[in-house]
Amino acid sequence: MEKAKLLKLRREIKKRKPHFVRQEANHRKKLPWKWKQPKGMHSKLRRKFRGRMKHPSPSFSSPKQVRGLHRTGLIPVVIKHLTELNGLNPQNVGVITSRTLGLRKKIDLLKKCLELKFDVLNIKDAEEFVRKVEEKRRKMKEETEKKVEVKEKAKQEALKIVEEKKKQEKIEEQKDDQQLPLQHETKKGQKSEKIKVLEKRD
Repeated sequence: MEKAKLLKLRREIKKRKPHFVRQEANHRKKLPWKWKQPKGMHSKLRRKFRGRMKHPSPSFSSPKQVRGLHRTGLIPVVIKHLTELNGLNPQNVGVITSRTLGLRKKIDLLKKCLELKFDVLNIKDAEEFVRKVEEKRRKMKEETEKKVEVKEKAKQEALKIVEEKKKQEKIEEQKDDQQLPLQHETKKGQKSEKIKVLEKRD
């Protein structure tokens, strides 16, 4: 119960906490809007003069007992592999899945977290996420199977057409072979007649 109170206090402190900006960031475009300690000897911000921008101080810090904890009160731990879950207590630790993980490994990790009853902090509803992804993968698998079937059918049809063409070509070649001997015979006959004519002239 004390942790819940401290977390509530931290939320209230953070609401009141201003956005700390480095000196001259609001005047110079090239300077980023983030805090950097002023080091100038005559710096009004370093010397905390009235009317200047807010300077970080211990009064803005959150309670020490809940510092670094997630808003649920759990210690956030980034997990990249299933073996990293070993030795962790699900009551104190909240899992954050690494953004470098692929979808397949992420689903395996989420299933393991649900099995061991770990809270996943960077996914709103882990069960729903797993269900949607698996359904999507199933649909994709069905689509790829359909595409493969269509390709195979087209391939078989193409092979049939090629076989039919080959059969037709063979039939035509056989017809040509039957006609060729007659042509050769006629040519031989013509040659013999020419030779006879030449012999007579001699």
